[in-house]
Amino acid sequence: MKKNLILLLALMSISTSTWAVSKEYFGYLKSGDGLCSVAFEEQSWAYHYVDFKTRDYTVKAANVTLQKGQLTTHNEVFDKEGDDYEQLAFGFPLPKTYQIELKYLGKGQFAIKKTRLFFSQPTITKRDVCITK
Repeated sequence: MKKNLILLLALMSISTSTWAVSKEYFGYLKSGDGLCSVAFEEQSWAYHYVDFKTRDYTVKAANVTLQKGQLTTHNEVFDKEGDDYEQLAFGFPLPKTYQIELKYLGKGQFAIKKTRLFFSQPTITKRDVCITK
């Protein structure tokens, strides 16, 4: 009986870990700069995490709402640490931050728009699209 209980708990922990990433899309960047992936992970019943990855950088966004299971748009201020862009809890005017917008364009295309901010003033903007279909 005790072995069955341990086996049941082990299976439950394995099954919950397989649900960590609810959706993940793989594709290539429209600019030709390499491959990309967009992963959605459930954060709570209303919010999700989004990881937008390329070979050069990773954008990790939290508190993203999905409509009908799909990203519409998410626009936040991020700070860069190495190759990772981490979402700031508060958009204080730090010397160098980034305004990043993630947007679903339909037909498996995810757009990313990065704007470098210098004390909250936009300086340089780069755009790209991850094509997954």
